[in-house]
Amino acid sequence: MADHGQKALIIGVDGQDGSYMAEYLLSKKCSVIGVGRRDAPVVGENFSDIKYEQCDVRDAGRLGDVLNEHQPDRIYHLAAVHGSSGYIYEDGWQDALAVNLGAVHICLEYIRKHAPAARLLYASSLKAFGSPSPKQISENTPKISDCLYSITKNAAEDLITYYRRQHGVRASCLYLFNHESPRRAPNFFLPRVTAMLAAALKGEANDNHLASLDFACDWGSAKEFMELGAALLEEEPNQDYVMATGRTWTGSEFVEALFGTAGLDWRQHLQISKTIGSEPVHLYQADISRMNAVLGRGPEVGVLDVARWILRENHGIDLEKNI
Repeated sequence: MADHGQKALIIGVDGQDGSYMAEYLLSKKCSVIGVGRRDAPVVGENFSDIKYEQCDVRDAGRLGDVLNEHQPDRIYHLAAVHGSSGYIYEDGWQDALAVNLGAVHICLEYIRKHAPAARLLYASSLKAFGSPSPKQISENTPKISDCLYSITKNAAEDLITYYRRQHGVRASCLYLFNHESPRRAPNFFLPRVTAMLAAALKGEANDNHLASLDFACDWGSAKEFMELGAALLEEEPNQDYVMATGRTWTGSEFVEALFGTAGLDWRQHLQISKTIGSEPVHLYQADISRMNAVLGRGPEVGVLDVARWILRENHGIDLEKNI
């Protein structure tokens, strides 16, 4: 558990993950420095308690200055150049290289030179294992860099491994599987589907068109994943961890269950471009035994819980009361 006297620096505090990490660390009475590109943080609770540093982490010199000025004990690198399905990384390659990889090197050098007792948590991704995903995924599953995003993430892991081995830096990678919240951008699948359900429950017109449900996904709570990640960094800072729920859903299973909890048949409210079953579904299973062994538990919030959370926070619908 985080020490009340710690000073934590969060890269990407304006994003979904960074904002939840900030809230969690503030609740543990940590001193929090938030790094973001905006003039001030735009999401999160009690952020008046954060020391906010406007910093474009593509600027290596500026990020180094922020680290040297604040001398954090913990660094949480949660920023990324990342997009939803269909995002063209070729168009933003230099930015992805600077944020997803270059900024990691700045953090590692800060620890090596100035703060050998500090620790770094780096947010990696399921995509580190290639696409389609292997059937079984653990920390020991071979990494496959088959897109520009995974190239940056796997290179960052290689860099962290080198600094752990050569310089004794304490750092961990989290292989984050899909994790959602009311703060996720609305173009991602889970916010889109929950918005469609909200419209159906309110009798409103909606963008009810989805490309396909022939896919598999392990969805969890962004808030819970950040809390677990912070705990893992304190317990075993030199290990990497698969961060997932261990429960894989197909797209069709999920929409059926979600609309079913509201007493609705999704087929009457959603249009799918491709007939279900027209494409193979690549099922996979996350092995979260390492996290369970270290913490004594894994995630407890499932995808239906997250969907209800989004409905309540973003659409004013308490699903339990609407059944």
